[in-house]
This record gives sequence, C-alpha cells and structure tokens, in this order.
Amino acid sequence: MAAQVPQPRQPHPARAAVGRDRVVDPHRAPQSGEHQQPAPGPLPLRRVQRGQVQRVVEHTGVDLARRQRRRRPQRGVARHLAAQPLAQPEHLAGLLLVGRAELHQLLQHRLAGGRQAGQRERAQIERGAGGPGGLALGRRQQDEHGVLLTGGTCATATGALSSVRPLGGRDGSGRRVPTAVTGSRAGVKHFPGIGTPHAEGSRQPLWTWPAVGGVCAFAAALVLGPLRPAAGSALSGLWPGDVNSASTAIQAVATASVTVTTLTFSVTVVTLQIASQQFSPRLLRRYARDRVIKSVLAVLIATSVFALTTLAFLDAKQPVPTVSVFLACTLGVASLAAVLAFLSHIVREVRVDSMMVSVHDETGQAIRMFYPGRDEPARLSPEELGLDEAPGTTVYGRSSGFVRLVRVDRLVAGARRGEAVVRLLVRPGDLVVAGTPVATVWRRDPSTGALGPHPGEGPAVDAIHDTVLLGYERTLEQDVAFGFRQLEDIAVKAVSPGINDPVSAITAIGHMADLLVKLAGCRLGATAHRDGDGVGRAVVPDRDLRYYLDLTCGQLRRFAAAEPTVLAALLRMLRDLATAVRDEPSAAETRRAADLVLETLAPSVGPRDAEQIHDLHGRVLAALDGRTAEAYLDRSGETRSA
Repeated sequence: MAAQVPQPRQPHPARAAVGRDRVVDPHRAPQSGEHQQPAPGPLPLRRVQRGQVQRVVEHTGVDLARRQRRRRPQRGVARHLAAQPLAQPEHLAGLLLVGRAELHQLLQHRLAGGRQAGQRERAQIERGAGGPGGLALGRRQQDEHGVLLTGGTCATATGALSSVRPLGGRDGSGRRVPTAVTGSRAGVKHFPGIGTPHAEGSRQPLWTWPAVGGVCAFAAALVLGPLRPAAGSALSGLWPGDVNSASTAIQAVATASVTVTTLTFSVTVVTLQIASQQFSPRLLRRYARDRVIKSVLAVLIATSVFALTTLAFLDAKQPVPTVSVFLACTLGVASLAAVLAFLSHIVREVRVDSMMVSVHDETGQAIRMFYPGRDEPARLSPEELGLDEAPGTTVYGRSSGFVRLVRVDRLVAGARRGEAVVRLLVRPGDLVVAGTPVATVWRRDPSTGALGPHPGEGPAVDAIHDTVLLGYERTLEQDVAFGFRQLEDIAVKAVSPGINDPVSAITAIGHMADLLVKLAGCRLGATAHRDGDGVGRAVVPDRDLRYYLDLTCGQLRRFAAAEPTVLAALLRMLRDLATAVRDEPSAAETRRAADLVLETLAPSVGPRDAEQIHDLHGRVLAALDGRTAEAYLDRSGETRSA
C-alpha cells in the first residue's frame, strides 16, 4: 500500500530559493517533467556505449559517431539531434527507455569541458539500474540477458528515482552538474576528481609518492651517472669545478636533504597529534591524503636518493659527470623551495577554520551529488512494493566493518537474476558486525508478482554480499553524515573544559547550518530501485532529517547546556533551517529540535541569558509559521557572530 505523500508547505512569498529547492513562487511551481530549455548546442557525449549508439543509428538514421579513435570508445553525437525527423523524443523514448521530457532535457545540454569533466568521466565506472525514467550512456549498462539497464547517480542509493539531470556544465540555477546522465541515486555518483567508486580505499597512502620519487631518482642517477661530456662541449659547462668540488657539493645536498626530510616527517607527526587532540581524530585522514605533503616528501626523498647514487659515479681519474652534478644541485634548490611550501601549507591547514571549511565543502559537494532535489518527482516509493505484507528471509553479514560503499547496480542486477526483491538494512556509515542482519530478501513470482520467502541462496544473496563493501573507517565517499560528524566533533571538542573555545563551536554550527539548509531542499529517506523492466527490485535505507538534527544538536545541547552563546547558535541554526523547510514533517522535526534545545537549558544559567534563549526559541517558531521578518528582527543592533 502506497504511503500518503505529505502536502508541501507553501513557500513564503518574499523568500528566495534555498538549497536545491527552486520552488519560489507558490502560483508557479514547476510541473512534473518541466524543465528550462537552454540554447541548443553540440552534445559531445564521451565514452558512449557502442551498442547503444548502434541502436540509435539504426532507428534514426543519424550518424552519432562523428569521430572514432583507435582502441577508444566512439565519441560525439550529431548536432541538434532533437531536430532530426526520426530522432524526436517520442521516438527515442521508447527505444532507450527514457521519458520524453527527460530525453529532451538530455539532448539540450552539453558536457562540461576541461579538467573537471575528464575527472568526472573517469569517476563514472559504477552506474545503477534505474527505471523507465533513467538513461545511462556510459560503460557497460546491460546485464547478461542483454537488457538495457538505466543509469543512476548516487553512491548511497538512498532516495527516490527522479528525472534525468543535465549532462554537465551548469543547470538553470547556475549550479554545476555532473557529466553523467543520471536518474537520481539509482547507482553510483562521485565527486569530481575523486575517481572510481573505490576512491577512498584505493587512494595512495602517505608513503606511495615518496617511494615512487625515490625509485625514479635512483633510475635517473643510474642513467645519467655514466654520462661524462667531452671537454669543451655545452654540457661540460654545467659544472665548472673538478671532481672534489662536485663531491663536496653532492655530499652537502645529500646531508641537507636527509635532515630536512626528517624535519618534515617530525612536523607532519606533530600536526597529526594536534589535529587529533584539539579537533577530531577523524580529521587525520585529511593529512594522510594531502597532496602537498606527499609531493614535498617525494621531492626530498628523490633528492637524497639521487645525490647518494651520484656519489658512486664520482671518480678522480675520470671527467666529472656534469649533468648528474648539476641535476643534484638543482634538486637541492628544489628541496628548499618544497620545504618553504610545506611550512606555509601546514600553517594554513592546521588552523581550525581551514579544517572546517574543507569538511564543509566536501560535505556540501556530497549532498549535491547524492541527494535529488525536492523538485525532482519520486518515481517509486518503497511502500509500493508491499514488502511488509509477506515474510522474507534474513541475510546475515559475513564480516565486520563500516559500510563504505553500496553498489546498487549490482544489487538490482542480482535480484533480477534471482527473481527476488531485496531490502537492505544497512547504509553507508553503519557499523556491521559479522553474524548480524544486513538485508531481507523475498522471492518474487515472475508471473503474478507475489512475494514469498526466499530460499536464502542464489544470485540475489550473493549480490547482497557483493554490494555492501566494508572498511575499517567511515569515509565521505557515500556517507554524507560523516561530514556532519566531523564538524560536530570540532564543536564538541571546543566546548570541552580542557579547551573551552565556544567561538570555534559557534563557527562549526554555522557550517552545519548551511549544510542543513541544503538538505532541506533535498529528498531524504529510503528509496526503491527498478530493473530494466520497471520492476522494483531493491530498497536501500537512508537517514532522515531527524537523524541529521539529532546529530548536529544532540551532543552540543547536552555538553553546552550551561553556555548560552552555544545554545543561541543552535537556535539560530534551527531558525535558518525553519525558513528552508517546505513540508510539514520537516517543520515538525525542526520544532522538536528547538524544543529539545530549550529543555536542556541548565538551571545555572542566569535569568537574562535564559530570556535570550527563550526569545530565540520563539523566533524559530515564528520562522516555521511563515513570519520570516519577525523571526529575524534580532539582527538589528547586534551581530550573529560570536
């Protein structure tokens, strides 16, 4: 039985669009499938699947492959494909299993160019199996039966299917959109520049770049060491001294580079210790993957290895290897520049404001990439599958760890092969213990569609274990809540008696306020996913607004119950969220969070400070009632910053 969809709250007439919610005028809300029509232009689709291109060519008579390179996929499509007689959206819609409005929107957008487009292109390895509303033009999108699987975007796979998004560049609101053709959260979607779905796990450790630099320097020294230019040649002038002076210079470079390398490692360790003790242990991974630190260590190790190896080729009876000596001295100067860059970078990165900005940006990017906007209509509700009406079979985890990745495309394909319906019980960020339930699976009758108990083995069960990837720590690859967790850690540490820095806590609350407003414009909650035939095959859970509110407010309101400035910052955050929510359930959760903040006010707080907290609580309620101007009257004569 389908769940009743809550009626949207009417937006305030004077309020601008917030987050991803573009509904501003209550009398002119976008209709389902409606979109803006940008100016037509060329559509250089990359990595187009050959089979899909051939089907379109045979159906429309339009040459889509304008360019072909050896050992590379066909690239490019004809200009203004929608203008071709046989390539109208109603024709291609039936061929490629995509709605007419979505296809028309697809054909009118262009890919974002440049480096970011290439990075996003490399990230599109995993795609989800969406329903009739999705279209994926990328790597393999067919199952073993040859059925075209439609595309998706969100690695968390935690939201309802939605319309196809633009193919890159920027949408009508100016927000950058990904390269992939998407159906929201039906599959895997990644940050620009992060790479594959295993980006967090395959990201090189701290020692990789220095090791590669040392090996390359050793090989270069072996190649250049035997080169001894003849007297009078141009290369012989690279080093005007004799062998003794060259040996002295190289020894100085080797000694200095080893010393500076030790200093760099020491500074890095101290920085990690400071970040762990004063801010959050979960921030250490930022430094372990920092490219500047890796680059500096690689330069220093390369300098040391090259200088030490070159010393072996110095012989008083032979000419000076001027090229090697000159390169060793050049690397010594480069090492000094690298150390200066390293110190400047560390001083900047160790600041708490820089850490919060970095976490805020990554989390905001995850929200934009993983969650569909409220203006994107839901295609299938999990309640429509009727899973609670029939008994299912519980699947238990085989190993322990944090859920880092959910590959919905494989889950849907496995459920389709096994004629089953799967409901995951875990989401990215959850801690799974071996032997505990991770999913429930039902057997689906292909003729009647009736659900029943599953035998507990087969392709569907195997797909569950292959879908849920575990790791030893949480990552932001699919876990948006992990970004909130890091900001909350900074705020909680700041209000601890050992640090006592409420200003940093208030700053962290400000970052979380912006992220909550972004979430208010998105659709949260569990989502159902279809296969290529439009049959619901998988339900993946996700966190709702109450979870995020408890995460951002729970610990802070308890630890800072006697600090009015922090409680006031929490209420201001909820006031900002109150102006952004657009449905009654979200408004009720915001009101509940504000009431909890007021209830935790410590009795030791003075009456005047308590009066300020009660006043801000009333302003949150005013914002929820649509009285925005009244809710923000306290801005006159005082600043919102601590």
